[in-house]
Amino acid sequence: TIGPCGEEMLGSIGHVLDPQFDAMALHYRHLSASIVRQLRLGRSMEDIIMDRARGYTVSKLDPVTGGVHCAIGSARDMSKDDFGGGDYVVTSTLASQCPPAVGRALGFSIADTILKRNKYESNSKKQVSFVTIGDGSVHNAHFLSAFNLARHARFRKTKCPVVFGVSDNGLSISYPTDGYADY
Repeated sequence: TIGPCGEEMLGSIGHVLDPQFDAMALHYRHLSASIVRQLRLGRSMEDIIMDRARGYTVSKLDPVTGGVHCAIGSARDMSKDDFGGGDYVVTSTLASQCPPAVGRALGFSIADTILKRNKYESNSKKQVSFVTIGDGSVHNAHFLSAFNLARHARFRKTKCPVVFGVSDNGLSISYPTDGYADY
């Protein structure tokens, strides 16, 4: 498994997004954002490291994946609240996390509309769905479909609060991308 070296700055997004409300689906190397969110929720660094060690050894004791290779997420603590602070488990390097992230964003918008229509107070804090990919995935059909759906929603004047984070290290697995993610 390729490790998260060079991706540490993405941890800052873990400080910006609210772990109680905002959804996050990360590329498998983007561990720092997940770690920051878990720390904000009060988990100890020892527990987080132990969870990752279990994940790297594909242990069935891993509370995040239950033994799935190359997956990240965070354990849910249902004693805290209904959300539990868990992030979505991502097992792919090929942008398959993008369409569900757009779906969650559209779900936030639809839920808010339904609550207002039925005279319920909607969540005053607007939720965001954040998803990360590597630069090699910008030409993948999963990413392109998700991006096009988000743009179509915007065109149709439907809110789709999704943020795509593209980590551009100039390499797609083992070949140079020659800057094509810049466009």
